[in-house]
Amino acid sequence: MRTEQEKITWLESYEEVRDAFSHPTLVQASYESAKKTVFANVLVTLDGPAHLQRRRTEMALVKPHMLSLLEQTTVPTAAKRILTQFAQQQEMDLVDALRIVTTAMACDIVGLDGCDSVEQINQLDRLTRKLHEGATIDWSVSSTADLASELKLAMEQYRNEFLLPSLNRRRSLISETPAPTAQHIDLLTILLSHTELLDMNDTKIMHESIHFLLATAHTSANAVVHAFDDYWTWLADHPEDQSRMSDPAFIQRCIHETLRLRPPTGFQKRIAPTDCALKSGRQFQAGEMIGLNLITASRDPKYYGATAAEYNPDRVTPEQVPRYGFAFGLGAHNCLGKRLSTGAQNPDNGAGVLVVLFTELLALHCCPHRSKPPLELPTTLRHQFSSYPTSFDAQSTSHPSNFRPLIPVQASTV
Repeated sequence: MRTEQEKITWLESYEEVRDAFSHPTLVQASYESAKKTVFANVLVTLDGPAHLQRRRTEMALVKPHMLSLLEQTTVPTAAKRILTQFAQQQEMDLVDALRIVTTAMACDIVGLDGCDSVEQINQLDRLTRKLHEGATIDWSVSSTADLASELKLAMEQYRNEFLLPSLNRRRSLISETPAPTAQHIDLLTILLSHTELLDMNDTKIMHESIHFLLATAHTSANAVVHAFDDYWTWLADHPEDQSRMSDPAFIQRCIHETLRLRPPTGFQKRIAPTDCALKSGRQFQAGEMIGLNLITASRDPKYYGATAAEYNPDRVTPEQVPRYGFAFGLGAHNCLGKRLSTGAQNPDNGAGVLVVLFTELLALHCCPHRSKPPLELPTTLRHQFSSYPTSFDAQSTSHPSNFRPLIPVQASTV
């Protein structure tokens, strides 16, 4: 994380991170650089009444009927259609394939038209990869000297090729039928229907739609890739669990354990606008920068046991302590899509889209490639693979130890 000329007080325990997330006066500071570009005036960077109003309005995207539609129809259909095409080639880069699937899902949630073919989705994914660099620049460990001009070009392409045609069509629909349909609603329709309430314009809509694209597509894809890697490593040592791979509750536990160990964002920041204190008694002065280490907090032995640093999908946690740790934050900036991603507490009521994606991979007998190692992305602190080779082999479940994931290597060394 970029901390030049910036003193940060780091919180690492479960209790202090939890209390900082829930503190009524600490304000968001996790995307300070991105606020100047792709994340200007978006939900995750807002605070106070503006954030509350935006969040309340956008909650329409995660109402029960929308969750059911996405979990039971939209995501499974797209995943099966796209992943089956890759399966016909016998080999697949899991990172690339899942980004296509989750970008298709994100298009449906955001309301972007013209994303029906793999080629169209690929084009959008290429743009969002560059936009993702801008959103996560505070976690970058590489040179960003040329990023500003590249971001500007990517945003212009996104705006002209995807956003404006979708906005124009929805403006026409809203003028004909002001009330959005109860069966399906998307982000663009919500924002256009509440422009005065949310003080919206086309630029703000563009930034908010980029925020949702990245949060939905890239975060979901990265989570499933890591879950896939963890799952096959576990299965190689616990072949008896192969019989549980058809149980959504077990797969959900696998997903949750990966999210706990590898949260999408390992670090967050807050600023104390006034002198204040946590329940632990730790004092902060006005203007002090506070770092939240979500990795250490989600591995706190006091709450996750003596083996907290190890992967174990059968881990038992205390009541009110989430199995997925702080992967989705807590408090006012708790991720809006948490339920959509992680599923209901009882998976019979919906196991979440991450489980849907993972289950489709298992149904196609997707497994780690036996000779091609995955590559880690060396330019970020956000725990990402740049490539994860896989194959499709029905024998993998009979002999899981033969398909133990290879040790990843740094992309820069290959």
